[in-house]
Parts: sequence; C-alpha cells; structure tokens
Amino acid sequence: KNLSSFDVIHNQYQADILGELGMMSAPQDDALVNLSSIYFGGGTPSLAPVSMIEAILRLIRSKFRIQSNAEITIEMDPGTFDLSQLQALQALGI
Repeated sequence: KNLSSFDVIHNQYQADILGELGMMSAPQDDALVNLSSIYFGGGTPSLAPVSMIEAILRLIRSKFRIQSNAEITIEMDPGTFDLSQLQALQALGI
C-alpha cells in the first residue's frame, strides 16, 4: 500500500507519542498516578485518525489510573470531522 505523506507523518507522530508514553515506567497498581483530565489539543488533533487517539488512550490507561469522573477532551475544528468520527470518539470516552 502506498502511503501518502500525510499518512507517513501521522504514523511517525503516533509512534513518537506512544514511544514517549512507553518510556514511563508502570509502577505497581497501588502507586499508579491518578489522572483527572486528559486533553488532546493543539495542531487540530481532530485531523488524527480515531485509531491513533484510541491507541494513545489505551496506553495512557495502562500507565495511569484514570479517575471515574475524569474529563477527557479533544480540541476540534468543526470543519475537520463528521458525525461518525464524533461518535467513535464518544465511544472512547471523549
């Protein structure tokens, strides 16, 4: 499959983010850091594929304890998403 330059950039960006998160040691469950907020912002993250956001959230959830009432948000430009993307993000808890 030929990847567009846009896809190559997204793939590298996702690898970099996951790599950064992966370098964080996962302490014992009782020592997990509690997060009350996760914010995807800057650079129009709504352009990112939902699969990228899902992978990032999956890794965050494995490294941190997310409070049950945590606010998980994403900055979105109204011209960069459609209803199906919005519903997919909502299913991820955003």
